[in-house]
Amino acid sequence: MTTSPETAPVEKKRTLDEMLDADGFSSWLERVPAAKGLNMSDANRDQVEKFYKAWEASKAVAEKSEEIYNQKLASEELGNLTSEEAAEIAALVGNEAVLHPESMVARQEQFELLEKLPKDIAAGEQELAELAAKTGGIDDLKQKIKEAKEKNEDFKKGTADLPKEVQLTVRESLSRLFERWKPLGKSLDQKIKDAKDDKNTEAEAKFSKLKKRLEEEEKIAKTRADIETKYQTSFSAAGWKNEVGELDSKIKQFEEDLKNRETGKTLLDATTERVKQLKEQSSNLRRQVCAKIPVHAAVHKRVSEEVQAKLISATSSKELYVIEEAVQETRRLEALAKSGGSGSSYLDDLPVPVSEYKTDINAQIELVVNKMLVKAIDEIPTGVSMTLFESELQEFMDKARAGLGFKTPDESRRFVIGILEEQRKKAAKNPGTGRATYLSRLIWKLAHGK
Repeated sequence: MTTSPETAPVEKKRTLDEMLDADGFSSWLERVPAAKGLNMSDANRDQVEKFYKAWEASKAVAEKSEEIYNQKLASEELGNLTSEEAAEIAALVGNEAVLHPESMVARQEQFELLEKLPKDIAAGEQELAELAAKTGGIDDLKQKIKEAKEKNEDFKKGTADLPKEVQLTVRESLSRLFERWKPLGKSLDQKIKDAKDDKNTEAEAKFSKLKKRLEEEEKIAKTRADIETKYQTSFSAAGWKNEVGELDSKIKQFEEDLKNRETGKTLLDATTERVKQLKEQSSNLRRQVCAKIPVHAAVHKRVSEEVQAKLISATSSKELYVIEEAVQETRRLEALAKSGGSGSSYLDDLPVPVSEYKTDINAQIELVVNKMLVKAIDEIPTGVSMTLFESELQEFMDKARAGLGFKTPDESRRFVIGILEEQRKKAAKNPGTGRATYLSRLIWKLAHGK
């Protein structure tokens, strides 16, 4: 039964004041460019409601946008969005909701995919782990098959029957025994020759067959001896034949296992590629989503200004740790730009190229280190051991080896060696303290990478 139009409940319309009472709506409204100069008269209530509905629709998108961007900043060790930036996201997303309501659906779909992809990746990696366990050891299995086949072939040779053409009758067997064991008399070769000379074909055939039989017996005896040595076993016709049967079964099992593993390996390779593509898709989608978040440019500008402040401070600081922190942060951001693409290229927004800051920082670190190192040398008491003398300067030795500022380790070593050489010459003018000798030793160590 349907409700007639006369009795259907009518949704109560919010008054303009009720809409403005909603927590956050009025402050959001003042930030939305499309709402600038919006008439707050009762007559304009429907137009205000349009913004109210856009605000409600955009809240979830704005909150998710803030969450995703904070995840990006956290992964880059750059903290979180400021409250002002978060409010700006809400306003600009809301403005988009007013002008293009359908875009909220598109953004939500992107967010849902962004949440789904890590789950797909995790499932794929679990599948990879299971496949790896099932498909591992293919090369080892191939080696086992090769060894089993080789052994099987050897044992088959060791248990093979003599060729049919040398198999003997009972009478021929007696002759064979006689020929094998009699200590004296003519050799078979001689008997064959005599029979041939006498044109006694029957005798020639008999002796030739016996000779071939004995040769075959010697051949198989050698084969068995080689097998016994190779596999550290003793000949047993029954035992070796059983071994052949067992090896046949084992090889069949190995080959079936290999087939399954190679099939699994194909699946493993396909799954590996699928997981790789999912990771690339997730990474690219996250970059795209972050790039579309309204405060992207503002955050870049803020981070760049913070970095610029550190760099400027480092170019004139007399504190080594201040300079080193600026250097470390710059190197970190350079690495981040390589891995994160243009969405993480914060140094590109500096007012001057970062190379100019590097030049100034290198010059400043030379002044600071020179002053600190000379002071450290002067403060070492006379008469200390070489070990103690070196330990007092260890910090500078280590920094020289690792690299000072943006200098390479080689450049840094040469720079510190220059300072030590000046101090060595100075110490040499006052012989008897051992300082010049100690400094010579330290110079040698740095020069030779010790």
